[in-house]
Amino acid sequence: DSFPAPEYQWEMMNRTTGEFEPIYWEMNNTQVFDPIDYEDYGTYRCEVTTPTINETITSEEAVITVSPNNSVTIEPSMMTVDNGSDVNFTCSALGGPNNTFIWVRSDELDEIFESDIQPLLNTTPVDVSDIISELSDIILENGTTTLVIESINATLNGGSYECVVINEAGLGRNDTTLYVRPVITQQPMNIETRANLTVALTCIADSFPAPEYQWEMMNRTSGEFEPIDGETDTTLVFDPIDYEDYGTYRCEVTTPTINEDITSEEAVITVSPNNSVTI
Repeated sequence: DSFPAPEYQWEMMNRTTGEFEPIYWEMNNTQVFDPIDYEDYGTYRCEVTTPTINETITSEEAVITVSPNNSVTIEPSMMTVDNGSDVNFTCSALGGPNNTFIWVRSDELDEIFESDIQPLLNTTPVDVSDIISELSDIILENGTTTLVIESINATLNGGSYECVVINEAGLGRNDTTLYVRPVITQQPMNIETRANLTVALTCIADSFPAPEYQWEMMNRTSGEFEPIDGETDTTLVFDPIDYEDYGTYRCEVTTPTINEDITSEEAVITVSPNNSVTI
């Protein structure tokens, strides 16, 4: 209030220099954002000048915080790697200021989000520290846009990861999936046996998603491997083994979704001719 009537000039703080700069077209007593954009976050003030006497006063500063909701992206959005390799995921988000980046496993976040996190988002402003506290038991990385996983192990590291971005206006999240190609950790071994005993071949692999198995036997005429119907477990059991079960076997391992295959070493089952000789 003044006489003559005051004139207004809105200003925004330059995020790089920290200096306030005029928004030249904003000269009313109300600055309207219709609609507000992610990039409108920041610190504002208005400069009030009384003409004729050229007296100026500056308002208090006001911070507009824009939620990162629906703006979070992760690069890459999925990755397929080998066991033992290293990976990097990078998260970015719009909105602000003071975006806090947190990395968690997606399944662990889903377990607690509705019950523990969603209620905290209903307050204004959002208490970021309270949300971090609720997530503390599952946080992989806090305060960094990059998630680094070294020496990948499919069982331990394969799966989906979530980047959670929080500020005082809300929360945004997005996920990425780490697929791991199959590797055989236990090869089937040769067996020498007599007939009518119980024997087994074992093939164990590791991947994400979990591997699927198909045992195969070499056709003694063609030399080609052929699938054995119904034998899709890690262990091929002969109970009991018969004279005709001798031959060369292997297992084909497939990781679903990414359709990556690997074949085990061959294993030879030798069956003794004991008690089978005729003249």
